[in-house]
Amino acid sequence: MGGQQSYYADDADLNHSNQPVVGVTWHRCNDFCTWLSASVKDMLEGCVVRLAAEKEWEAAARGRDAQRYPWGDNWIADCAATQEDQETRGQRDTVSVGCYPAGAAPCGALDLAGNVWEWTVSKWQSHSSAPKPFTDDDLVVLRGGGYSDKRNRVHCGARIKGNPEFENSLDGFRVILAPRLTH
Repeated sequence: MGGQQSYYADDADLNHSNQPVVGVTWHRCNDFCTWLSASVKDMLEGCVVRLAAEKEWEAAARGRDAQRYPWGDNWIADCAATQEDQETRGQRDTVSVGCYPAGAAPCGALDLAGNVWEWTVSKWQSHSSAPKPFTDDDLVVLRGGGYSDKRNRVHCGARIKGNPEFENSLDGFRVILAPRLTH
């Protein structure tokens, strides 16, 4: 991660092939994006690697039909790593990306529901239609639900707040390639 390992880099249960990186703070995720953007800047042609904004993340997960789950409106077993399927998958930790191909989002992205909560660049705030709007600039939004969550918490609208200094085995990240912002 740009010179810094995950806090769980030595945990054999969390470092299988193609398993999501977990145990990273929001700051480390952003540092990694900055490092990766700089490392491949000649190939990016005016773009940067970064964490998704909450609205970008949700748009990718829901697709044009604004569905409840990345795969549709109804829960389907074997589409996401959740607490309920730990016995079936034989482990209680994250799984390699691609183990649940039936859970792919309309855009083709995998594991947007379940497996790990994903850091976004968005600050914690209420939805625009909330009766009592709030913003907390000290907290950041994570999306998607994790492997230890029950299926009622694993959906396209799932969101929690996170301290950007905190790291645990439930939180990971996804990067996007986006146009470089101009001021």
